[in-house]
Amino acid sequence: MKKIFNYFPVVLLVAFALLTLFLSSSVLFDWFGIREKEGNYVLFVVWANFICSILYLIAAYGFIKSTKWTFQVLSISVIILTVGLIGLFVYIDSGGLYETKTIGAMLFRIAVTLVFTGFAYLKFKKQKMYKEIAILLIAFTILSFNESKPEETHSLTVKAEGFRNSKGEIVFALYNKDGSIPDEKYENYFKKGVAQIDENSVATFTFRNLPEGTYAANILHDENKNGKIDKKFMLPLPAEGIGFSNYESIGMSNRPKFSKASFGLNKNLTVNIKVIYL
Repeated sequence: MKKIFNYFPVVLLVAFALLTLFLSSSVLFDWFGIREKEGNYVLFVVWANFICSILYLIAAYGFIKSTKWTFQVLSISVIILTVGLIGLFVYIDSGGLYETKTIGAMLFRIAVTLVFTGFAYLKFKKQKMYKEIAILLIAFTILSFNESKPEETHSLTVKAEGFRNSKGEIVFALYNKDGSIPDEKYENYFKKGVAQIDENSVATFTFRNLPEGTYAANILHDENKNGKIDKKFMLPLPAEGIGFSNYESIGMSNRPKFSKASFGLNKNLTVNIKVIYL
């Protein structure tokens, strides 16, 4: 029984390390075309996970050899992941593209790493509590596997055509809350992307890993690439082409609003948007 308590955490840590190593390296080196499936991955977060996977393996060796530096190695992992999470929030706040699941995955990884770090501390610093914590770790692992059900996600492709020229770029914004549009300065979007106009005067962008829900899409022909909707001189009208899902025209009696532009997403879907120049 004592051997089980000694080696079970090591087996868990090695498994967690190998899983983290596989997932992060798959994105870094694009194994099996995983980058496209991951969507808007954040590179520095992937590197943080990759580095921590190596540290996990080193810590597992430390557990086997009963070395006190195991605690320090895992503490470094916690610091790296925490800095990565803070950096992710700064990145998101600055308008960077990301997947919602990245935040949850980072929080889960930090929580698991903290458990292993606390376990190492008690093993090498507080021997009397070692057995009790081992039991808690086993219980935590069982509950995690029982309760963790992958959320089903879908892809949404937004296609816009009818541009008057190929200048600048096309901004694609996705919204999931009532009252979020119109959004002239792009401050309320759920996700955002940028694409170029092709030779057929068509621009396409795909939002990936979206949970089932209600969404509305908006596009902007950002001819000067300033990231916002410019207005005409002395008039409260867009100077550049805009478009919303479910809208063929825009006017005083047909202003953009989420309730009209919204649509349900419960499978992979393609939405066509008409570009409107006022």
